[in-house]
Amino acid sequence: MRHLVERAYAAMRTIGPVEIVESSSARDEVRCAAAAGLVGARALVVLGGDTQVSHALRGLLQAKANTPIAMLATSGVNDFAHALGAPVHDFMAMARLIADASVCAVDAAQVDGIAFVNSVSFGFDAEVLACTQRPGVARGVTAYVSTAIRQCWRFRAFDASIVAPDGVARSGRWLTVAFANGQRLGGAIRIAPHARLDDGLLDCVAVGDTTPVRRAALVARTLRGAHLSVAGVAVLGASRYELTFAERPQFQLDGELHRAASTVVRVGVLPRAFRVFAPTR
Repeated sequence: MRHLVERAYAAMRTIGPVEIVESSSARDEVRCAAAAGLVGARALVVLGGDTQVSHALRGLLQAKANTPIAMLATSGVNDFAHALGAPVHDFMAMARLIADASVCAVDAAQVDGIAFVNSVSFGFDAEVLACTQRPGVARGVTAYVSTAIRQCWRFRAFDASIVAPDGVARSGRWLTVAFANGQRLGGAIRIAPHARLDDGLLDCVAVGDTTPVRRAALVARTLRGAHLSVAGVAVLGASRYELTFAERPQFQLDGELHRAASTVVRVGVLPRAFRVFAPTR
C-alpha cells in the first residue's frame, strides 16, 4: 500500500499542493472527507475502491460540501469507477482530469439512511461477500466468482416483498434483490447492465429462487449481463422502493456488510448528489 500512496502523491504533486491524510477506519474516512469538504479542498482524492468512495461521499454529505471526488484504484473492487469510465489505475491520467477540471455530477443512493455510490443487495450477494471476508479466504474477483458458484448449493433463499412508487407489491422467494446505480458489483457481476449514474433512478434486479444447477447458470449469465430475460428475474426502474422481510436482513453495501435496523427497509436515489472527476460523458 505504501508504494501506491507514494505513486498517488507523485502524480498529484504535478498539478499542485497535496495533503496526505491516512485513515484508520470507516468512521475515520468519513471524518477525513468531511474535513476536506469544510476547508473547501479543490479535490478529494480517494485511494481505494467502492467502499472508500462511499465513506468519502458520506463525509461530504455530512459537511454539505460539493468538493469533487477523484478515485485512484488499489487492489479493491472499483465498480463505480468502471461505470464512470474513469482511468483510476492510471494515476497521471486522473491527475490530468483534476487539472482540466473534468467534473460531472452523478447520483448517489441510500438504504436505511446510509449513503452509497454503486449498489446494495440482499440475499445471495451479501452471503457471498460474507464468505469471502472470513479469515484465510482469498480476496479478489476470482475468489468472489468461485465463492458464488459454491453458494449456489448452500444458500437458503428468503421471502420479501418489493414495493415501488407504482404501489404494486412484488412478493416472492428470492435468491437476490439488488439495487444498482452502476452496472456491476463484485468486480465482475453485471447485475444491471442498463443502469446509469445520472438518470435519477435505481435499477432493481430481483432474482427468484431456483434449483442449484440453474442458480449456477444464472451466475454465469450475470457475468455477461445476460440474465435479465431469464424467467423468474424481475427488473424495475424507480427512484425509491420499500422492502419488507420476515426478519432483519443482512445486506452488502458497496462491499461492506450491514444489518438492517428493522424488517422494513427503504432504498432511494439521491439525484446529482455529488461530483466526480471523470472523462467527459
